[in-house]
Amino acid sequence: MSSPVALTPITRSESSSPMEHHARSPSSVSSAQHEDSVLSPLLPERDGDFHDYENGGLPLPSPSRSKHRRVRSLAIIKTVTRHPLFPVKPLTIFLALSLIGISIAGIVFQLKYYLRSHKEPLPWRTYCREARPFPPSNFDSIQPVSLFVAIFSMDSGYERRMMIRNSYASSPMSRIPGTERTVVRFIIGQPRKEWERRVGIEMDLYNDIVVLPIAENMNDGKTYHFYLWAYSHAFVPPPPNSSLSPGALETIVPLAPHDPQGSRGVGWVKPDYIVKADEDSFIMLGELEARLRTTRREMTYWGFIVRKERFMAGESYALSFDLVRYIATTKRLRTMIKGAEDQMTALWMKSHPRAEEIRWWDERCWIYDYPKSGTIFSHGLLFPSEVERIRQETLSPRPPRDGAEEEETPEELEDPSFSTVSRWKNRYSYSADSSWASRYVAPHTNLTVAQSIEALVEGSEMSLVRPDASEAELEAVFHKRESRTEKYKGKRVGGTVVVHYVKRNEYWLECEAAFLSRDESDTGKQS
Repeated sequence: MSSPVALTPITRSESSSPMEHHARSPSSVSSAQHEDSVLSPLLPERDGDFHDYENGGLPLPSPSRSKHRRVRSLAIIKTVTRHPLFPVKPLTIFLALSLIGISIAGIVFQLKYYLRSHKEPLPWRTYCREARPFPPSNFDSIQPVSLFVAIFSMDSGYERRMMIRNSYASSPMSRIPGTERTVVRFIIGQPRKEWERRVGIEMDLYNDIVVLPIAENMNDGKTYHFYLWAYSHAFVPPPPNSSLSPGALETIVPLAPHDPQGSRGVGWVKPDYIVKADEDSFIMLGELEARLRTTRREMTYWGFIVRKERFMAGESYALSFDLVRYIATTKRLRTMIKGAEDQMTALWMKSHPRAEEIRWWDERCWIYDYPKSGTIFSHGLLFPSEVERIRQETLSPRPPRDGAEEEETPEELEDPSFSTVSRWKNRYSYSADSSWASRYVAPHTNLTVAQSIEALVEGSEMSLVRPDASEAELEAVFHKRESRTEKYKGKRVGGTVVVHYVKRNEYWLECEAAFLSRDESDTGKQS
């Protein structure tokens, strides 16, 4: 009888995992040394840093290694906190945090500055020299154009909406002959819960608010959804003396208080142009209609071209209705709706199957930012008389000024970005979107309200008064200011179309006084 064979229990450390067997060669089974040295590349090496595999074969960190790391971290913290320069008192802690905050803010602003494309002043004087004289000689023989002006707003913008209703939307100085088929409406997204009732009351009172079926946003598709709405629901009064077509009586539009006088809400038709504008844009409706009247009314994209990126700046641009139809009915554009809204609109135009036929109508002289905004797009309030003087500068030097006014130097007049209202060079050193822009400083500290508004007019003698001028000198300069008729060279149109970046209500009222006041200077001339 053979002797019994002793069975030795195989411990886990002596056994091999399935992955280890998979990694060995067939001849390695009999070799213990080879078994210990040849492991799967999928598994970490077994050394003192890891325990045996448990819980499904996952490696666990060694307690000694974790403890060592904690001790080392504590030692570093102690070394830093015991340094003589480390703040420990409340005052030093506050100063340290302030320094850190200032450093972070400085880095952010520097990145903001270097990443922006608009850092240099715009040569607006060159734009005005190159602009076509306006209006053309045949202007009065051209049929007026119909406009649906959409002011993008939001639920909380009641105060600015009221200022628009009471100013350029209804003023006879803005609603001059030719605007009988121009309507103004406010476009908002779904109001927030706390604003629903207030917006509802406002809609009942004024009939001029369009609520889109989307959450309020600026660059998340609001403009696209507006064009979807406008294609089917934007209407303007019909041409004068036109007969109602069959079915026209079905188009009934509730009238707003600022709609053209004599309008009936029946038989309204599609507009020639859809104009998108911001609520901080002060628009002269008569000038807007006049500029668009001279266009071809189809395949036209009008506004202020930002040349580098090539798009119409979002403060105010217009699309002929055929382009609005293209946006609303082209399915592939539905995936191209998020992004800077003005640049997305330009992208849609560039994606048009007949993109080369679209006329990009540039209005660079008469669209600008408010003088006190301090952006690279800002200069004084502009009138045709000053633009005429700018054009004449290339032919002969401007006659010297006298009295209490400063003279422009030849170097300043040759600077295409020079402004009599914004004369210092460093105000244009930073981006239009930066908060570093210099504040506007009036030429004199003792101006009356009327004098201060006249000082905002580009090229005006009031904008160039000496800081030490007496009250008598100020009054003399103000008294000989140009009348409205002189500023417009005896014509009804030809001046500023849009003043953008009118953020403060005070600035808005100043625009009203400068552009909409009926006797703002003629009365002074007669006194």
